[in-house]
Amino acid sequence: MSEKNCQFQIPRCYDSHAHIHGTGVFLEGLDLTKLRSLKDIRSLSIEKKYFKGDWLVGFGWNQFNWNDEEQSHEETLNNKNYWPNRLDLDRYFPDFPVAFTRIDGHSLWVNTIGLRVLGLLPEIETGNNSIKNEKKKISDINSLDIIFRDERGVPTGILQETAKIAADFFIPDFTREQKKLQMEAALDYFYKRGFTHLREMTGNREVVEVSQEILKNRIHRQYIEFNLVCENVEDLKRVKEDLRYLRSFLSKDIPIRILGVKIFLDGSLGSEGAFLSQNYSNSNLSESGKGVLLWGEQDFKKVVEEVWQEGYEVAVHAIGDEAAHLATLWCYDINEKNKINGRFNLEHAQVLRKDTIEVLKKLNSVCHMQPCHYLSDHSWLFDKLGVLSPYAFQWNQILTNGISLQFGSDSPIESPSVIKNMFALVKAHEAGIKLPPVESSNKLSIQVKIFEFCESFSFEKEWLKFHSHPDPTWGGECTTDFICNQTEKISIRRNL
Repeated sequence: MSEKNCQFQIPRCYDSHAHIHGTGVFLEGLDLTKLRSLKDIRSLSIEKKYFKGDWLVGFGWNQFNWNDEEQSHEETLNNKNYWPNRLDLDRYFPDFPVAFTRIDGHSLWVNTIGLRVLGLLPEIETGNNSIKNEKKKISDINSLDIIFRDERGVPTGILQETAKIAADFFIPDFTREQKKLQMEAALDYFYKRGFTHLREMTGNREVVEVSQEILKNRIHRQYIEFNLVCENVEDLKRVKEDLRYLRSFLSKDIPIRILGVKIFLDGSLGSEGAFLSQNYSNSNLSESGKGVLLWGEQDFKKVVEEVWQEGYEVAVHAIGDEAAHLATLWCYDINEKNKINGRFNLEHAQVLRKDTIEVLKKLNSVCHMQPCHYLSDHSWLFDKLGVLSPYAFQWNQILTNGISLQFGSDSPIESPSVIKNMFALVKAHEAGIKLPPVESSNKLSIQVKIFEFCESFSFEKEWLKFHSHPDPTWGGECTTDFICNQTEKISIRRNL
């Protein structure tokens, strides 16, 4: 194959881990990924569609991409533990509540009036009584260590993990019409990138209903699998009711499947919420030093057992090595006790120890990984992991031990791209991370521009199977042709 061009096909081109509606929210919402300074906030163009009720919402800020000369309140930009402050938002948005989600989706940046509406600050902090709180305030979560506070104990404006989840539930939802526009935008976005099969990781009843409406009249045929999020053990009753309702609601003619339930067991590595077996290296962001475990053993087991008994799968977000290990052990315990043999999907599995892999082999398990995270995270990840670094990105060991593996993007955290994932495997290998094993070498060469890179690289054609939906009976006629060339363009054709 010449380096000047590359052509390949993927049947049932599959993104096995995407937040489809979240991608649509990002595409139709306020884009914060381009912020390079706190001062850039003043240049944001605010539209009505960016609001949820009275709240202005946006997605994608990353403080480590900022290059401010000015110092933020109480912390400097030279500090690797720097986080923005509510007062930074107050300069530009003093009159209505604001909630901006970080690029990893695990941290929320709220202004002063927003904290007051949430019940996390007394009214005297703002003196603004124009917005009334009609819901129960979330101040009962104050005791948790996921609300950043200054030396006086006053919230600084950063909410993480369960505090963010509580705030998200409190903030008004998008309207049904907004959700429909967002899902339409997301499906177009994935389709243009070659994906005919998608696995939604943060689904809910209304988004499934809206998706069925869209797919009934959609020219381009796409296949969507949904996982419904269960936030905690008290949420299980609602989730089971929604599963039963959707089982009878969905039309057999529409290519939608309800797979099961998603559990967030820990946070992200970027926010140091992923739960590790060792302290984060040279960091003081987390009081325990190891991250956050969001579920207790008994609650976790209750949800998994009942979901498996209903005949559904369980998908567990577990990025840290200890979170992945506990999830695997707990699922193994349930299986040994009840002999259910339910499907256990380990999501991200970014740091995976050998003892965890040994238990995974005994389960009906699939690991869903996103190699593209290596490109975004490699500049800081190994400094954070310290002695746990050798356990990062274990795709080689997963496959060597006979465990199923699928690739995805985690969109909108990363952009959905087969080529980016292939490129990430090559770059990780150059840094010493073993490649996925192949039975016979059949390399494809290509030159494209990805992130700051613009170069030729070769990858094994066999790796493409990790982006192919494993069920040939579901949309088996769908094939995506990728044609790449040195002009750094990728053209895509589909046989549908």
